[in-house]
Order: sequence, then C-alpha cells, then structure tokens
Amino acid sequence: MEISAYKDIYVFAEQRGGIIQGIALELLGKARDLAQTTGQQVVAILAGHHISEKARSLIAFGADKVIVVDDPALNEYLTEPYT
Repeated sequence: MEISAYKDIYVFAEQRGGIIQGIALELLGKARDLAQTTGQQVVAILAGHHISEKARSLIAFGADKVIVVDDPALNEYLTEPYT
C-alpha cells in the first residue's frame, strides 16, 4: 500500500468502567491540532461494553468520527479480546 493511501488521525480512547480517561481527551486535542494542519479528520476508537453513549463526548472533545466497538467480551480489559 502506498503511503498516500493512508489518511486521517486515529486515537484509541481508553475507558475504564465506562469512564473515558483524561489522556484520551488530551490526545484528541492534539490530534485536532494536527488535523487542522494536515487537512485530515480525527477518528476516535472506543471499545468496551455499554459505552455507545460515550461517543458524543469524544465528538465534543475534537473527534470528527467515532468507531464504537461494543461487546460484552470488552467489559473488562483483557489483552486478547482487545486485540
């Protein structure tokens, strides 16, 4: 794949117990700054269980889009399900 095919800036939005961690919000702010200089979009990835409603807060902190992966297997962090 050619490097020109890569686009957008992705941020993994870490959450614990349904609470988005502060570092994710900080990263969204930095990603927004970078996106403005590159003309790309900011895409947040949110994984967990019963967390779909948290997508709006990621938009409020700078994400253009949010990819939500909501699954009972992601209720608590375990390496294998999250990979």
